[in-house]
Amino acid sequence: MDSDRQELDSDFLEAAENWNLERLYIDLAAAKGRGLTPLEKKFLQALLCGYSPTEIADRVYNTPDSSTVRVYLSNGLYKYIRELFLRQKGEKIAIRNWSHITNLLERAGYKKKRHELNGNAKNGNSNSEALSKESPLENNQDWEEKIDLKVFVGRKKELVTLRSWMLEDTCRLVAIFGMGGFGKTTLGVKLVEQIQGEFEYVIWRSLRSQPPLEHLLGDLLQFFCPDEAIDLPDRPDAQLKLLMNQLRAHRCLLIFDRAEGVLQPGQRAGDYREDCADYGELFRRIGQEHHQSCCLLTSREQLKEVVLLEGDALAVRSLYLQGLATEELLKLPEIQELTGTSEQKQAFVESYANNPLAIKLALLTIKNFFDNNLAKFLEAGILVVNDLRELLDEHFKRLSEVEQRMLYALAVTQPKEALPEFLQSFTLGISSQEKLEALESLQRRMLAQKNSTALRHPQLFTSYLIEKLINRICDNVGDLRTADFMRQTLAQSLL
Repeated sequence: MDSDRQELDSDFLEAAENWNLERLYIDLAAAKGRGLTPLEKKFLQALLCGYSPTEIADRVYNTPDSSTVRVYLSNGLYKYIRELFLRQKGEKIAIRNWSHITNLLERAGYKKKRHELNGNAKNGNSNSEALSKESPLENNQDWEEKIDLKVFVGRKKELVTLRSWMLEDTCRLVAIFGMGGFGKTTLGVKLVEQIQGEFEYVIWRSLRSQPPLEHLLGDLLQFFCPDEAIDLPDRPDAQLKLLMNQLRAHRCLLIFDRAEGVLQPGQRAGDYREDCADYGELFRRIGQEHHQSCCLLTSREQLKEVVLLEGDALAVRSLYLQGLATEELLKLPEIQELTGTSEQKQAFVESYANNPLAIKLALLTIKNFFDNNLAKFLEAGILVVNDLRELLDEHFKRLSEVEQRMLYALAVTQPKEALPEFLQSFTLGISSQEKLEALESLQRRMLAQKNSTALRHPQLFTSYLIEKLINRICDNVGDLRTADFMRQTLAQSLL
């Protein structure tokens, strides 16, 4: 125990409490042919504590990009564990998911027994327990960071539609687009749980941290071939060719969550970051080439490749996610516990565009400051609470300057005229072409309605944008008393 603790990372103390680390180090060193490095021991400790590769990358390298950790594990610890099993049982195993490590090593007898945890440790052999294979379905899955769906409400129609597209119509590329907080990721998890048995492989990856394409492809290819270190080509196009071969040879379900992470903020919707430009080719080939697999995307913005390839009779489809049904939201215990009339509760959920996350954030404010009294909260005239403002800021900061100006104009004027008249009448100091492109980009971000000049979520966004515009104007006024007066006057006239 003392030797374990001397070389134990402070973040992973639990590993020494629950596992026979010293014996495990010795056996893995024998499988490797030499001693484990300090970094290998740290990664092993983290895995035994239940940390995912993403969480390990965050702890060790202070980055959410897990590609380096995954390659290191695949070419190191996973190989040593496979060799350990081969030596002890003559059994070949495949490790495709980091979460399988604890099960395997527990079955191998490295986890301390209850009497050992109580301080009555007894010596034992490394191979004291029988090793058994995991089910093929579990062994062929890698969720990276699986969300625990303790509560899932509604979305029956959306689930039926997505299942039909992916299983009956055998779509190659399916996208779920929508504003942050509508539950795209949650819906994706629920869908995959329902259909995972139809696929040989299930791989979930988040693109939030903008991993370079070559890192992502190397990670995916290593998952398909866990028993050997792959000599990957240097060029992403050659790596992509290998991935497409796998998608043709096997029925795979790839899920890329938070795909807006590879898109460039401050530019038109759908423009890629400079170091992520190759992702467009990945999505194009998955959607266009023949194979037996399916890729599911979630994103706050439409991707150009999806827009160009999608169609009702084609193998690429898009679901534009709206808020939850009002009747489903009103059934939630948190809503029912509010003090207020049924009409007030309905008005409350609809004022937040039926956005589950926005409603959850508002409910926290009502609980903490209004004693769950909805009527008092509504009387206060507060719509955009602090945490919700951060969510809306995430969307706003992704807009180009022209889009921001267009959004302010739509919020303040709320134009009623048709699109051609609006483009001619409202100048904004930009051309009709620029305004049209900005509107199209806002539509691709799910912020403006299609074929219209109306905001998609008018009440919520109008309050946020006018508040933001007022503060922006008043911040440019030097005298504080004058700024406060202007802020109050503008608020009364605009809101």
